Amino acid sequence: MLRKFSVVGPGLGLGAVSALLVAGGIVPSGRGLTDYAFTWAVVMGGPILGHLWGFAQYMPVLAFGWLGALLVPAHCVHANVTTGFLSSIGLFLWFSSGYLCAMVAWW
Repeated sequence: MLRKFSVVGPGLGLGAVSALLVAGGIVPSGRGLTDYAFTWAVVMGGPILGHLWGFAQYMPVLAFGWLGALLVPAHCVHANVTTGFLSSIGLFLWFSSGYLCAMVAWW
């Protein structure tokens, strides 16, 4: 069981830390802690809020975030090198679409 989550667990942890860094870099200075927390949640949420807010019609690249959601559990289903790579790509696509949503939301 530990081997199956050896990619997804650290990937989510790395994504959470990078979302903190992104929130610190995107949020304008002088804003409150809730703005930082909200930006972190937007990045962690991937394309979800972008689609709810209607950003997808202006940024069709958000659809790749949903592809990432399909790729992330690949390593948990069948643990090998190929599925580990696919899960890593999926996490990257998910968090990248969340980063794009956060950028658009603040600009």
